[in-house]
Amino acid sequence: MGAMEGQLWIVFMWVSGVVCGICVLMSENDNIFNNNNNNIIIIIIIIMMIKIMKIIIINNMIIINND
Repeated sequence: MGAMEGQLWIVFMWVSGVVCGICVLMSENDNIFNNNNNNIIIIIIIIMMIKIMKIIIINNMIIINND
């Protein structure tokens, strides 16, 4: 259970960090976001998902090795 809770916490941290980043970008760079709104958000989400998957895979490998 401890490993799962750690995994969920890492995912939560990533999601909250990306949400904060998007909010900051939208407030500071209005012109960029008006021109390429969808593309930038999609790229950010894809990068976030890849990083989350890598973290989960690494955590699962560590758990398997410990057993």
